Amino acid sequence: MSAMDAPDKGADQAVQQKQALKRPAVDTRADSKKTTSPSGSIQSVFTKPGFENDADIQYSESDKGPYTVFVSRKETDPSSGSSLKTLRVAQLLHKHNVPDIAEGGIKETGRNKISVTFNKPQSANAFLKNPVLENSNLVGHIPRFHIFRLGVVRNIPTEWTLEELLSGICTPPNFGEVIRARRLNFKSRREDSVTWVPSTTVVLTFTGQRLPDKIFCFNASLPVSLYHLPTIQCRNCCRFSHIAKQCRSKPRCFRCAQPHSGESCSIPDSSSSCFLCHGGRHMATDSKCPEHSRQKSIKMLILSTTVQCLCPCR
Repeated sequence: MSAMDAPDKGADQAVQQKQALKRPAVDTRADSKKTTSPSGSIQSVFTKPGFENDADIQYSESDKGPYTVFVSRKETDPSSGSSLKTLRVAQLLHKHNVPDIAEGGIKETGRNKISVTFNKPQSANAFLKNPVLENSNLVGHIPRFHIFRLGVVRNIPTEWTLEELLSGICTPPNFGEVIRARRLNFKSRREDSVTWVPSTTVVLTFTGQRLPDKIFCFNASLPVSLYHLPTIQCRNCCRFSHIAKQCRSKPRCFRCAQPHSGESCSIPDSSSSCFLCHGGRHMATDSKCPEHSRQKSIKMLILSTTVQCLCPCR
């Protein structure tokens, strides 16, 4: 009997070992999903390796102009409190014979940012490594919106990780690849708590300056629509295109238009006065304000003009 029982015990041990080996794999997958889409995150993002750093972005031969490089002071520069002057930067680049800069191509685009436009993509790429930048405590980078396009795809299963989605995407011929995916989440309010729930809508970042009408996901056709950037308004000064944490202006109340923070104003909503549209009976942060519509139209016009200029000639 003992001789016959030995093979059975060996078989049982083999089965137990196989089952033990399977358990960690299942647990690992569960952990990876929690890491990719944590319950407390506002947005979950996945970027293909090699595209995480803006410093690695360069123009390609197929890109159309303008070939612009943004120049700013290094964050570690002790003199970063002073703003860059357009003429001083222009003189510096002229003194060091930086080639192929377009006429009128050096412009101020912010308090600490100068744009330098070149005639050729190779010249713009070479400028990023020019010693004049390092020696002057400056840094250059190519803006993402000059060479990337954002598109929206819908009906993406929420149980998919974004890495899994990108692994199954194939773009049509003559279009760039998808290098980044960002799932849009929406607010879910229950009693006194607010949580962010992942939606089936995903924003994709395409290399190149053209956006395809569709892509193929695991051989299934998936329509792509243009992603419209949201209109951002500061709750400190009520101006647009920045948030309160970045604001350097004096506060302006979005309820009564007086020079104090709107968060502490006690005037009721019914008595609000909007200074953006000269006395409208609503708060300056109201999305129905005519100024909000105007800001959205300006952004749409800029975006449509950029896309039309980059399209191939008919």
